Amino acid sequence: WALWRRFMFDPCLHLDPDRVLRGCDMLCPIKQAKYPAVTSVEERISLPLQTLVLAIFDAVLLHMMNAVLPGKWTAIKESLTSALCTNKQAQTSRIIRSSYRDTDVFFIQEAAWVFAQHLTQECEDVYHVVSPERMDRKRDQNSLILIRRSCLDEGSEPTELTSEACLLYTSDAADEEDSVDLGGRRIIKKKNKNRERRKQRKR
Repeated sequence: WALWRRFMFDPCLHLDPDRVLRGCDMLCPIKQAKYPAVTSVEERISLPLQTLVLAIFDAVLLHMMNAVLPGKWTAIKESLTSALCTNKQAQTSRIIRSSYRDTDVFFIQEAAWVFAQHLTQECEDVYHVVSPERMDRKRDQNSLILIRRSCLDEGSEPTELTSEACLLYTSDAADEEDSVDLGGRRIIKKKNKNRERRKQRKR
């Protein structure tokens, strides 16, 4: 319990050279603007509520693992952490350059800022690494495109156009992310309006 509290509330996560965070800093409030069913009170307590639920979940998981594999599960966890987390960036770039060496274009979703920097260092001799003009370092979920240099005209550079594409959104729909189309219409609202119209017709 003491270790869990230290992880959640003491600055101990070195995500990149410029930032040291607490575990709780990785949590995001559940916004009513994104989830209309959430009340203003629920939005206000969403962070402490998430923290409580995580504490309960981790305690249950720890109890289960100690009951099933006492004294053994930590070694399995360490090996998985080493393979999937500790060396994730190096292994991913190695896979790109070896197993997928014949691939000309990669679309990478939800990439951390530090991973984008790593790809630029490790793969830029073969690929153009196209990243957002303004990297989201809070949510740390960025989209990247890798384009083989030999596929483009010599001296040409891909252009990042996110800011220009965003001008197509209307201001009131710009925060809807995946739920708006390029015309700025609120697709979710449109569906709800159509549903209401059908109900009224039935009446």
